Amino acid sequence: KQESGAPVDNEEFYKVMDAIEYPGDPERLLRHLDPGNMGYANTRTLRILNEQRSEEKAVPQFLKKYAENRQALLEQKIASVVIPPAKELLAKQDSLRESCLEEQQTKKETRNAKEEFLRKLTNKFGSIAKAWRLALDPELKYAIENVDHLMKGMKRAGQMPAEGGEHALRTVAEKIFQACMSKETEQISLDCLDPRTPAMLEKFKDLCEERFGSLQDAFEKVDVDGVGIVSREDFRMLCHEVKATDGIFRLMEFLDPKRTGEIRLSLIDGEVVEDAMLATQTRRQMQQNAQEQGDTIPGGLQHAAQERAKRPARRALEQVKQRLVRKYGSILRAWKTVQGNVTQDIGRDGWLRFFEHVGMDNREAALAWELVPKVDDKLALARFEHRIGEDFEALLRRIKERYGSNLAMMLEMDDGSLSMDFERFLELCYECQFRGNERRLFEYLEQDEGLFGFERIDEKVAKDLQEQKEKEEAKKKEEERRKMQKKREERKAKQSKKKAPAEADPWEEPETQASLQEEELPKPKEAVRPKPPAGLGHLCIAMKPPLVKLKKASSLPSLRIGVRSQWNDRHHIADHLGNRDMNLIHMLTSVETQEQEKCMARVRRKIAQNPTMDWFEEQLRLEEERNAQIWAPDSDEEDEEEEAGENENPVEVSHT
Repeated sequence: KQESGAPVDNEEFYKVMDAIEYPGDPERLLRHLDPGNMGYANTRTLRILNEQRSEEKAVPQFLKKYAENRQALLEQKIASVVIPPAKELLAKQDSLRESCLEEQQTKKETRNAKEEFLRKLTNKFGSIAKAWRLALDPELKYAIENVDHLMKGMKRAGQMPAEGGEHALRTVAEKIFQACMSKETEQISLDCLDPRTPAMLEKFKDLCEERFGSLQDAFEKVDVDGVGIVSREDFRMLCHEVKATDGIFRLMEFLDPKRTGEIRLSLIDGEVVEDAMLATQTRRQMQQNAQEQGDTIPGGLQHAAQERAKRPARRALEQVKQRLVRKYGSILRAWKTVQGNVTQDIGRDGWLRFFEHVGMDNREAALAWELVPKVDDKLALARFEHRIGEDFEALLRRIKERYGSNLAMMLEMDDGSLSMDFERFLELCYECQFRGNERRLFEYLEQDEGLFGFERIDEKVAKDLQEQKEKEEAKKKEEERRKMQKKREERKAKQSKKKAPAEADPWEEPETQASLQEEELPKPKEAVRPKPPAGLGHLCIAMKPPLVKLKKASSLPSLRIGVRSQWNDRHHIADHLGNRDMNLIHMLTSVETQEQEKCMARVRRKIAQNPTMDWFEEQLRLEEERNAQIWAPDSDEEDEEEEAGENENPVEVSHT
């Protein structure tokens, strides 16, 4: 049993027919009960047929009900598409216009309230970051969760309305909260008000990792006591060392808004600061235990006196390093600028030049000279800046682990010039999983602008590889010379065959000339062994299977990322007859650009290896030498033929 007007689908209808054992065709009966071809019969239709005793009354009533229902549906459809009267339409448009104007006015008021709020904060505190620390979030919750929290911050910032009191403040705070909150978290964070400060903080972290290897190492370097607090001057020096000079003032205003002279490193990254403090304290505890057990230098008054005597030298050494970094950017660049060559060791005179360039006296230079590690009274850059030497040794170890030897690395990374640019060096560091400072190490190895030779990594192996390449080039030149000599001899032979009948003596017997021509006939060529067949047979099987040899490898596979398609530039428009050709052209020119990039890379390497003008001059010189080798003997033979013809002409005239 179902309610009146409920649809009865085909399966239910057939089940009813089977239950009552209907003798006729159920499908035909369903078509009669469903004149509108809706795919189902209505329970109201079956009830009408059941209530009427005779079919003569039931069928007309069923058709009448169907026609009325159909007419009602048609009227509803017409009413939905018919245009309402002008007054109703105008009234509807007016209400819609008023609602849109109200919404626009609300958005404008909200936007103006936000701009006025930020302007007042900037005028009073100097920056949004400083206002956030002092007024909006002094408890360091890193977010404004609701309107009440924002109202407290506005009171601390002195933004109470002149009239209205608490109610007016709440109204303004609600507008500001709706305008400034994040849609994802429904809270206000510093990113919503001043996105540049969090971005600069993240950039500072990345630069610290690039310079020191990790953020924890940077904190351990600047926080030698392991207390998690550094001075403003130390933090400024750290920003200069990691090349974050464009945001020093913004970071200091955020980290030290009250200008106390101290900066808490936990505001940058709390977890990393705790690890750095723990590592520093553990290291100091180990040093203290070692001193107590007598494993280090003997303590007592003598040791304390020695340490006090070294303090001026250490202070001078640290001061000259800081001044060199401040003036030149790094110790490496200072060495290049002052000394000129990073591979050359310096003596006392070169050491004094450092102090002259930074404005320090020779007395301090003498004290620091006694403290630096020297070999045979010579100082190397790797000893003066020990991190460079450590990075270089680490790179050599990684190369040996990855490739097995320096020769294998050079053979794989060589592009024909026995040198390496910065991009290829980064690929090498990525392949070897080098974890040091790649940019600083490249500056140390760099010889020309943007390049360094393999001899900077291993001079002996690079020299052997250079000799091997020279032998191969000499062998190629010798083969080319032999080919040219063979072509020249073949040309001479062809010319001599062509000139043989014209140079024959006219007074000789015909049989003699024929015998001479028979003797000069070329020898038949030797039979050439045909090459074995190649390709696929009728069963798609190779006629000659290729010889496969597996390369010996004792390291990890290559993880180098190849050239990829520019999928970000592809179209998202379906092809049709009007744009199919343009989509194909765009796909080949802007998306599938692997071959273009490979060609450009080859051209750049070739141009860097051999400039265009040098290549043109070399080709012109080779072409002149080739022409001289080919045509010089022919001109000599023509001169000899002309002289022989002049000598024979008088004889022929006298005979005539």
